[in-house]
Amino acid sequence: MRNRNYIRPSHLGKIRSGFTLVELLVVLAIIAILTAASTSAFQSVLQSSNLSQAGQTLTEEINLARQIASARNTTVEVRLIKLAQVQNPSATGYNAIQLFRPPTPSETEAGATAMVALAQRVILPSSVVISQDSSNYSQLLFEAALNPTAMTVPGGSASYAAFHIMPSGLVQVMNGIIPIQSTTMSALYLSLVPAIYGQTSTAPGSAGAPANYFLVQINPNTGTTSVYRP
Repeated sequence: MRNRNYIRPSHLGKIRSGFTLVELLVVLAIIAILTAASTSAFQSVLQSSNLSQAGQTLTEEINLARQIASARNTTVEVRLIKLAQVQNPSATGYNAIQLFRPPTPSETEAGATAMVALAQRVILPSSVVISQDSSNYSQLLFEAALNPTAMTVPGGSASYAAFHIMPSGLVQVMNGIIPIQSTTMSALYLSLVPAIYGQTSTAPGSAGAPANYFLVQINPNTGTTSVYRP
């Protein structure tokens, strides 16, 4: 009796046949498309996460400045600093924040005149900057009439712009060399944008404008902050 598991040699070719070259190429093309789509989605999520992190950092630093000003009964200077980026050399805009205070009377008597750092600089993620555009994204820079000033940093110098928070919470900007209080709520805001949009002046919502940004608004009378995401 013939074994039922017996396979005739003439059938072996059909059973062992694999994928054709065309089928393999189709599979590879599908894998490439899926990989590109997932990479793009991941980059978008990562950018949004970096914006949120940077926005939270800026908000926390401004709130900390307000708390220190009130607790110590002193003026606190909030500096927005432009540091050179090794990871992202093409980035333009302010990418670090640091808080300063005036020298105390005893420090002044000892000859100190420079502002004193309250803490180390806080650096934003390399893919995010505070927009330089003072018309659509960072009106505070226009309101303060701020001209970038040089400060010493490790390895050289960096330019910065600054505003002040008083013990009462009032926000002062520098109009030339004279500190003045800003009374326009809509004028005191800063926007964090992807680094490639650091210098763009295209209005939000227009072609070429960043689709995602993080806006921090400061109350000129209390120094409190509020945030907005499109």
